[in-house]
Parts: sequence; structure tokens; C-alpha cells
Amino acid sequence: MKKRFLIALLTCATILSGCGATAEETQEVESITEEEDDEDEKEEESEVEESTEAAEVDLSTAIPEFALTTNYISEYVTDADGNSDYFSPQLLHGLSESMILTDESKDLYPALAENFESEIKSMDEETKQQQEELLAKSQTQRASEDNSPTYYLSRNYYLQRVDHHYASFLVENTIYEGGAHGTTDFTGMVFDVSTGKRLELEDVITDMKEFKYALGEQIAETTGALARFTGEGEFDWYLDVDGISVILNAGKFLDYAAGPQVFTLPYDAPYINQDVALEEGRGYISKLPIRFIGTPHVDSVDTWKGLTVAPTFPENYDEEDPYIEDLNINYNNASYQIQDLYNWAYNVYRIQTADGNLFAVVRTVGDSDWITEYVLDLKEGSIRQTTEESFDTALYGPENLYNILLADPDHMLLASRMDIMSSYHAFKAYRFTSEGKFESDDKYFMAKAYNPLTTIADTPGTLVDEEGNELEPATIPAGSECVIYRTDGDKLVDFKLDDGRLIRITVEPSPDGYISEPYIQGQPATDFFEMLYFAG
Repeated sequence: MKKRFLIALLTCATILSGCGATAEETQEVESITEEEDDEDEKEEESEVEESTEAAEVDLSTAIPEFALTTNYISEYVTDADGNSDYFSPQLLHGLSESMILTDESKDLYPALAENFESEIKSMDEETKQQQEELLAKSQTQRASEDNSPTYYLSRNYYLQRVDHHYASFLVENTIYEGGAHGTTDFTGMVFDVSTGKRLELEDVITDMKEFKYALGEQIAETTGALARFTGEGEFDWYLDVDGISVILNAGKFLDYAAGPQVFTLPYDAPYINQDVALEEGRGYISKLPIRFIGTPHVDSVDTWKGLTVAPTFPENYDEEDPYIEDLNINYNNASYQIQDLYNWAYNVYRIQTADGNLFAVVRTVGDSDWITEYVLDLKEGSIRQTTEESFDTALYGPENLYNILLADPDHMLLASRMDIMSSYHAFKAYRFTSEGKFESDDKYFMAKAYNPLTTIADTPGTLVDEEGNELEPATIPAGSECVIYRTDGDKLVDFKLDDGRLIRITVEPSPDGYISEPYIQGQPATDFFEMLYFAG
């Protein structure tokens, strides 16, 4: 059986206490007030400096940065007291994704932040309403049919293109509410980065008649179906590395069994506004809507833009608890198989480097949420694996609830799991090379540790600066609360103290080889720290 994990985020609340002054302490109050005035002036100066720094950012080279969070939907039948457990019949399951701009990007692109987050908020509210309606409908059906199926709902976002001018997304909405099969619809969402405007098709097409004629010809040539567009809402669209991509959802001009279809008209077509063409000299990353949904009655999308990633299942396949044995990849009549996976989920990214080389990155997820990336070179006529890695996207936000979206092959924040003085994610900035490799110039991994550690004894170490240069011997005093700031991924861990100092600890392996039992200068680390947090 596939393991399920409930992840609890532990937060610490600091209680701030204040103090008052009596009439006899007027002089002290005046002194404190003067100090506060000085601090206020310093804060104002700091704010001016930060504002100046933001203003100095070259928006012709910067691109907005987005982050995504996933909320899992799981509704069960409850008893008379409103209680349920894992073994109760399930009414509704699925997931709902949401996005934000990072704080730095909000400051750089205020108009985009306002309009983008307004659109996302509207979609969040729509998903919440869908969830409430599906739950009510499932409860009604369950009351009359003991074996009624579990309903499904998901909202997913796929970043297709981000550069200095445009940000383009593909939005997937999948619903199953009984019957033979569910429905999956795709919509596009394209923003002008500088103005924040969500673009209409008329903003990027100079001759709509010619555009629709060319689209109809491509559909007829590809599928044999006659598609002549006469009204509004017949198709949706988005921008990606290939051009303007048009989506025909299942049942639009084509049979439902054909599933959603996508057709692309290149940027150099005479009826396309050349302002939306790709920027030269840069690479792009698109996340494709190819994934294994893993629920009965809902068909997963296996093929997108000519790339097919289809699963093979074990002989003892269980629809309620599915495992993927192999993944079969096909592109331009070339085939490749990733074997012996025994994972339960996967996603697919397409990366085009600045020099035009094309790669697929297949990310699989297995038990304990272990992630593996398989990088495939999609050269004409062949598929070749270039590397295998184990990265997650960098966490973002005060509670690490968001993941930074991958958008630029030259700057990818990727995290690795560390088990040095605790278990945590730590990230570096990588670039994706023309050979299909991940490279980084960063010396250290920056940590996203979930829990501060508390010392119970004076802990010997070395004072270091922000660049990681060792300065002088130092001690973390007993009773200190410190957080893991960075690591070399091997034996060095830099702790940040409340006073801002960085003190480096050299970690030694356990004599028994257990990563959860590290040593410091020949003594167990638990002689110095109250508790270490290691994952299973």
C-alpha cells in the first residue's frame, strides 16, 4: 500500500512583553524616546535605500517570479457527531492549486501584482464554490446509493512562458461528479508584465480572419475534422516557446474521446503581432499538463505538443492505490522508457535553452515524497537521458507553503534534502546547460529549516561572515535558540543566532554510521542540542 503522510508545520510564537514608566522615570523615558526617534530615522533611511535599490533594478533583464501552493481536498462521510476517519467512505478528493507573486516581484511589478492576484483570487473562489457544490451533491448521492463513486475536483496551473514582457499560464480544471467519465477543460491566461493587463486575443492578432482560417487549416490537416470558427468562446489560447497555442477542449469540433487538443501557430506568421515574439538569446521553461491523475473515471493527459509520457502499471494494479512501474516516452517517432519506478505521480517540464536545444525533464514522486528528475535530450530522431537528479523546487514564504515556479533555465532555485544536524531542504541557484546538465556556482546550500534548535551546553564552533569566510573561534552559549542558515552539504553547518552572528559547526559522522546521530568534536550532538529533527 502506498504510504500516506500528514505533514505538520510546527510554528513558534514569541510573546512580547512591554513595560511602563512612572513619573519618577521621566528622564529615562525621554532618553528612550530619543533612542526611538533615532531608530525611526534609521528605519526611514533604510526604507529609502531599499526603495532606491528596487528602482535601480533593470526591468529589461528582470523577470517576475511566481510561487505556487497546493491544497489537498479530502472529504469523508461523517457519523452523527460529525466525525470521520481514514477508513470512512470518501465523498470528494482532489487538489486545488493557487499562485502568488513573490514579494520582490510585487514591488517591481505593482500593476501585474494587482491584476494577477485578482484573477487568481477569483479562480480560488470559483474552486471553493465548486468544492462545496460537489460535496453536497456527493452527500446526496451517497445517501441514496451505498456504492456511489467518489467525486473528484482539481485546479492546476502550468507556467508556459515568462520573460521581460509576458507571463503566460495554462489553467486546468478537472471535475468528476458521477457517470461514465469526468471532464477536463483548459484555459489560457496571458499577462503583459509591465502594464499587468490580461491580454485578449485581439491584442496579439492583427488579422483575425486570416488567423482563424490558418487555424482551421491546421486542424483539418492534423485531424481531418472541419473547423470553421464563427463565434466567440470556441477555443482558448496561450503563449509558449513555439508560438500562439490554441486549445480545443474535449468535444469542441472533435470527438470527446480525442481529449483536449492543442494547435500552435508560429510567431513569425503574418497575422501575429510581432511584439509577442520570443526574446532572442534566452531560454524558456514550460510545465506540460502531462500527469497521472490516479483516480477512476478521469482520463490523464498523456500527450501534449507532440510529447507523450504514458505509464505502465504492475500486473497487480489497484485503481484505489495505483503504482507506476515504467514511463514510456515518445517524441517525433523516437521512444525511450524509464524503468522500474514504482512511483505514484509524475510531472513533465519542457526546457528550451538559449541556443535552441530541447529537453524534457520528467519528475517522478514516490513514497516519502521522494523526487527524482530524469533529463531527456529530445534531439531529432532520438531520445537520450543526460542525467538523473533529485531536486525539489525552492520553498517560499514564512511557513514554506509555496514553491518557486521554474521559469528561467539560467536561474533555477532547486532544493535538495539535507540530513545534517536535522532534516530540511536547502537550495542553490542552478543553470541548465546546453548539454542537459544542472550546474551551480554557489558554494553553499541556503537552508529552509522548519524548527529552530536549542543548545543545552556551550557548543564550540567558528565565527564566519556572510560569504562563509572563517574568522575566529566562537561558542554558541547554552540556552541559545538558533536556526540552520546554510550548509556545504557535507559536514559544515552555519547556525544563525538571535544576535545575527553566524557560527559554523563541523559535524562528524556517527561511529555507527547513523545520520540521525551526528557528533561534534567527538561527542554526540545531543550533548549540545536539546533536540534534532530528522525525517524518517
